Amino acid sequence: MHARRDRRADGRHPRSVAESPRFDVFVVAVAAVAATVYSLHGFQGKLTRDAGIYAYAGQQVADGVPPYLGVLNRAGPLAHLVPGLGAWAARVVDIDDLLGIRVLFMCISTACVAATYCLGRDLFSSRATGLVSAATFLGFVGFIGHATYGPRDKTVMVLFLTLSLIAMTRRRWLWAGGWLAMATLVLQVVAFVGGPALLAAALLTGEDRRDRLRALGMAVVGGLIPFVAITAWFAAVGALHEFADGYLLINAEYTVPSPMSDDPAKVLESLARGYRASLPLLAAGLVATVGLGGRALFSPGDDKSRGPLVGLALGVLGGLGWTSRDFDAWPDAYILLPLAAVGVGGALHLLLRRLDPRVLVAVVLVWCCALTGLALEKSLRGNDRLVAQRAAVRSVLGALPDDATILSIEAPQPLVLLGQTNPTRYQMFSKGLQHWMDDNWPGGLAGYRKWIVARHPTLVVTKSANGRWGRSIGESYFLVGCAPGWAWYADRSLPPETIRALGRARTRPCGQATEQSVE
Repeated sequence: MHARRDRRADGRHPRSVAESPRFDVFVVAVAAVAATVYSLHGFQGKLTRDAGIYAYAGQQVADGVPPYLGVLNRAGPLAHLVPGLGAWAARVVDIDDLLGIRVLFMCISTACVAATYCLGRDLFSSRATGLVSAATFLGFVGFIGHATYGPRDKTVMVLFLTLSLIAMTRRRWLWAGGWLAMATLVLQVVAFVGGPALLAAALLTGEDRRDRLRALGMAVVGGLIPFVAITAWFAAVGALHEFADGYLLINAEYTVPSPMSDDPAKVLESLARGYRASLPLLAAGLVATVGLGGRALFSPGDDKSRGPLVGLALGVLGGLGWTSRDFDAWPDAYILLPLAAVGVGGALHLLLRRLDPRVLVAVVLVWCCALTGLALEKSLRGNDRLVAQRAAVRSVLGALPDDATILSIEAPQPLVLLGQTNPTRYQMFSKGLQHWMDDNWPGGLAGYRKWIVARHPTLVVTKSANGRWGRSIGESYFLVGCAPGWAWYADRSLPPETIRALGRARTRPCGQATEQSVE
């Protein structure tokens, strides 16, 4: 694996990991299997708060409102723009916005699996390794839920990160930097994975210092292109200040981290709930990736996979370092999934490469079938709670006049299902956003509560009943009931007949909490 390759007469290397076939039928086969598994999960799963905020952001973009002006959020602008593409396409073909967004994200999730196949294949010059890597990624069952129950920003981030790693492996430095920048414009923290990977691969490439500096320069130029383009666009639409606040300032000065060390047992419980039987495989894959990188670093020779393998190992360490500093829930591990998948593929490549080809085919086939079966078991246990959410919205809104207005406080789901716009771009008030509001809204959060009451929206929806927001508006609003994922509060000044009609609406009793941010 680490033997020096000879140059051809024209000075180029023979076929190596930097080259790949123009057409590979296995890419199509992998995509077809992944699309089948994900689509069997259905599109009627519960719309959670986190998915709802990105769906709402996408609807705002489809309405012509730039990111951060429609809803203030700490993620990158592409986390708004990509769902917006799904909402726009849904309107073109005259289907529901949320369905259009979810179909798009199912396609993106499918592309993630196919891209993982390409990464494993190119890295080890082996289609068998690519298939094992893709099957392993498909078997990470936590990813399945958001494939069709999204949208989630992390899904798009995984695709762009994997494309960057493929370009890095092929020594397409301009593209590697460009895709990494695109991933960072979805979710900033991906830089802690892709940055070290790209830096190490570039520094270990070529035969002299000039080659390495050229690789780094091309990667930097490729990374600057998306950032310059998106900054120029925000300046052109007059939203540069909002872009700087949402993308940079809030994250740098206001975000409150949640270190793993605060509650390790809770972290482990969250990961086990999300990834279930695939959690040990995820952990083993990360260990394997680091081991493969160490082996490549200290092995002699000029193997073309040396730089990418070391880069992936550093990417794992960078990702683990960031995740340990700020961990909210199991989807935070998405940033490591493609690296873990190719780690498993690479480990099996080393173990099985000396086998008889027929035995190797059998082992790969068994592995792929086992992991696909694990994914199918999760996929076929979907839910249709979106149906109940839609029914709750119809029931409550049916009791109100046509001009009824809704204001969301950390509960964007009704707005998404109704296609309505919040009276303000402020909906989220956690992880530091509440401190930003204290510094930027007149009177802080207390002033914002007074503003809500003075504006008199017909309904206020919150993520849970009788929480701090419900208590703070209790003099002017009463609790109507709950739906799967939020609580309804109605204006006390509504006519008596409207209040009676709301009492007959189909709501459910409110427990201690009606929503978890991640499911």
